[in-house]
Amino acid sequence: MTPRMLAACAILSTACAAAPVPPPAAAASRPQTGEAAAQPDDAAKTTRFDCGDKAIGVRMDGKVLVLDMDGVSHRLKPVKAASGARYGGQGPGEMGRIEFWNKGHEATLTIGGKAFPPCTEQGPVEPVTGPEAPSKLAATEWMVELLGDEEVEDDEQQPTLDFDKQGGLSGTTSCNRYSAGVTIEGDTIRVGPTRVTRMACETELMRQEQTFLDLLGAVSTFEIRADGWLVLTTRDGRKLAARPREPEAVRK
Repeated sequence: MTPRMLAACAILSTACAAAPVPPPAAAASRPQTGEAAAQPDDAAKTTRFDCGDKAIGVRMDGKVLVLDMDGVSHRLKPVKAASGARYGGQGPGEMGRIEFWNKGHEATLTIGGKAFPPCTEQGPVEPVTGPEAPSKLAATEWMVELLGDEEVEDDEQQPTLDFDKQGGLSGTTSCNRYSAGVTIEGDTIRVGPTRVTRMACETELMRQEQTFLDLLGAVSTFEIRADGWLVLTTRDGRKLAARPREPEAVRK
């Protein structure tokens, strides 16, 4: 305390007694109920939860919880709660409000007022990179559901991604068959050159095919998320998201 402050205290001792005292450093970093009380030990990692047959991934980005579900990342803000850590936010379109309430190793997930079965923690999910990436990508055929901001409407005509362990990729574009080479290094991926058959289809399918091919040729990173979806991202942030084919079709 400076001499000037000491002099002030001698005259106005009550004012000095009321001066705020900074909390200990440990207290300042203590998680608060309803915000970070149940965050994973390593906030940078994604943790998988299974809510019945729905798999989701959750991770922290500052005070915001990022919930990965069906190939889409939803950013949920803290919501006041008596216990645990509760987060909520409005989903896209007609999805309604999303709420995730984490209490230790269990959680509840509510979307548009519908409660899913109780969610149980399955542990952290490690990123799929390096030598294991080709075999993970080749473990199933991937059914494309999202092209940028657009959903693929016709399940019978959706594009597919069929990787092989030798660095090849093939599938359908919605209209035609295609094949391409694939180069993977870390979490980066490059597709091309691409060869496509030349069959004509309905105008909407041809438009969807072109969107798919444009995105596929521009992808630069990939991620197999905790919800089981494959997300390919272009350098300018556009995304191509695909789910694995039904479990009975997964290759051994």
